[in-house]
Amino acid sequence: MKKVLIVIGSAGGGHIACARAIETALLKYKKELDIEIVDLFQLSVFTKGYDFYYYLVTRFRFVEKIYNFGYWLINRSKVFSEVVFFFSVLPLYSPTRRYLEEKKPDLVICNNGPTVRAVGMCKKELNFKYVITVPDLISVNRWWADGRADIIFSPTKEADEILRNYCKECNVVSPYYPLRDVPMYSKEGILRIRKDIFNEYGFDVNKKTILITGCGMGTGNIVQGLMRYIRKHDYQFIIMVGRDKVLGRALKLMFKKNTRVAIQGYTTEILDLFAISDVIIAKPGPATVLEIEKVGKKAIFTYPVGYQEWGNVDYLLTNPNFRYVGKRFDLIPEHIEELLTIKTKKHQSLIKDSSAIVEYLFKQK
Repeated sequence: MKKVLIVIGSAGGGHIACARAIETALLKYKKELDIEIVDLFQLSVFTKGYDFYYYLVTRFRFVEKIYNFGYWLINRSKVFSEVVFFFSVLPLYSPTRRYLEEKKPDLVICNNGPTVRAVGMCKKELNFKYVITVPDLISVNRWWADGRADIIFSPTKEADEILRNYCKECNVVSPYYPLRDVPMYSKEGILRIRKDIFNEYGFDVNKKTILITGCGMGTGNIVQGLMRYIRKHDYQFIIMVGRDKVLGRALKLMFKKNTRVAIQGYTTEILDLFAISDVIIAKPGPATVLEIEKVGKKAIFTYPVGYQEWGNVDYLLTNPNFRYVGKRFDLIPEHIEELLTIKTKKHQSLIKDSSAIVEYLFKQK
């Protein structure tokens, strides 16, 4: 095995992060591999706008409702699923086949539902090993259940059962999720990182600190709902805005005189910020839920965006250190107070990460 294609579709940063995690794990296992990450949606004029549609889903409630209803119908009706496939995925087939013929990969790894169908069609005529890594914890789409895949990596037993109901002959293995390596933080290591970061923010290392993440509109809504709480209490707040420079400037101006608030832009050190925080407030994206769980922190989660994320809520509620408020931001303060007064309970995630996926792949004949 020399040439590997990791196939994604423009559907948010989570899919890209999963692809990068698999790429890193592959190179760590076998550094001579030739790996390429490709966004199949960019190969066809009919699918180039899908990323904008997903942007609308995350920004406008009525668009999200249409998206959720369509997702639900795809899972409930095979006829409707095939109609959607014909108009939204079939245009990908020809450019995907040409791309695969050109690149001649030994292994193709898919982590996006529509691209799974396109690559599966090509598998009929081309020779390559075909692997699917499902990036949704429980609410999985029927398109993930492709019997032409050599292996489908599923994160939970609930997702496993759903996939097997759609496809009896599918080779589904679980529990695996394309997550990056999450380091084990010692108490000494956390204190050292906390001192370094707090020195940069001008924070007191002994004060309780709340991390607010979700980035973009998600962070903005949370901060707006907690404005009185942030100003009233003596806690320190780190507010993540990601690459949203407009929101970053607005919040910096808003909290200009508040030395207990730090506005943090995009960073690759988010795991360190998780580790040094006493309580985390976040959107329940699958990778976010799993990373906070593996770091072993207490967290409060707001509403999911998209039908596929609703299963994440079912999953996170099994963790005694997590709380879910949905859109009831008014409940966040009482959960912060509660979590700050209790000890973190032991809870071990059984889901294996990208390194385990790669190890499994290379052990197969």
